[in-house]
Parts: sequence; C-alpha cells; structure tokens
Amino acid sequence: MEAVARAPEEALKPRRLMRGSPLNFQPWIPGAAWADVMEPRPLGGRFRAVRRITTALVWTLVAVPIQAVLIRVSKRAALSFACKYHAVLCRVIGLKVQVIGQPSAAPSVLYVSTHSSWLDILVLGSVLQAAFVSKAEVGKWPLAGTIARLGGTIFVSRTRNGTGKEAKDIQQRLAAGDSVILFPEGTSNDGTRVLPFRSSFLSVA
Repeated sequence: MEAVARAPEEALKPRRLMRGSPLNFQPWIPGAAWADVMEPRPLGGRFRAVRRITTALVWTLVAVPIQAVLIRVSKRAALSFACKYHAVLCRVIGLKVQVIGQPSAAPSVLYVSTHSSWLDILVLGSVLQAAFVSKAEVGKWPLAGTIARLGGTIFVSRTRNGTGKEAKDIQQRLAAGDSVILFPEGTSNDGTRVLPFRSSFLSVA
C-alpha cells in the first residue's frame, strides 16, 4: 500500500462531479424581502425556509395578545413569557442557543452586548428577563414595533440632543428594578470588530 501526500484543498475536492454546473434556482417571489429565503438553494431548502417563517409568524400572532394581557396583570409573568416567546422563536428557526455561565440573579442588571444581527435579540431575549434598548425607528415598524413595545423596549434616538434624557430614562428603569440590555455601539456590525461605545448610555451604571 502506497500513501501519496496531497494538498488539503486537493484532497477535499470531490472525485467526480455529478453535473457540469451547480443548480441555480432563481427567486420566484418578487421583492427584496424574500432575497435571503429564495436565493439560490435546493427546492427543499426553500420549503423549509417558508415553513419556518410561517410558523414564526403564527407563533407571534398568538403571543402578542397573550403578552398584552400579561403586562396588565403581572409584570413578572410578562417578563417570563417574553423569554418563552424568544426561546420558541429560536427553536422554530433552527437556532441552537448554548449558554455558558449563569445570568445574574440581581433584581436590576445592566447587560452590555455587542450587536452583530437581529439574531442577537432572539438569543439574549430567550435567556435574559430584561428590556432592550433600541433605536426609535424600530417602534414605528409594523409588527416588530408592537412586539418591541410589549416587551418594554426603551426607544432612543441617535441625536446628541436627546441622549441625556434617554440615558436618564434607562437609569429610571434600572432604579425601578428592571434589567436592561444595552447595545452600546448604537448599531450592528459584521461581528469582526467592536465599534466605539456611546459612553453617555454607559454612564447610567
């Protein structure tokens, strides 16, 4: 038996291609919103993506009225259900969450997190019973704005004029015993770097 050394990239190449060129499915639903769902992928992947989106939407429509009642009945129950809502969404879209360590058991905690994508909200929301700090524009978005308000989100603007008042609002929520999740960069990034922090929001600590 003779062993022949090959470069790793050569060893990983398939010995025989089943077809000359890869399959390329073109989006069949118009609109940029479907770009990630209907991008070139096998037909089964499309069905799975549509099924997950539909299931997430149905779960959201069920959860919204429940949360609307709970925030008027019990603040603690509303926080607990918000965690459940995000945890179910994670499972629905196939996102596996691994928690290392234990969240603080203190009644009022300021959580500081980097922000790579909207998935951060699902992950943190499924683990922490806390309110998010979000840009004011989110409050005007259809459905997403309603969900954010029901979750007790603190909306802030990106203008320097309102930063002092908004920092005070966050501080008042912390003083009232609420925990808050803050993205101090003020925006999302590709996850390969950390953007400058907005120190005025960190001053609430």
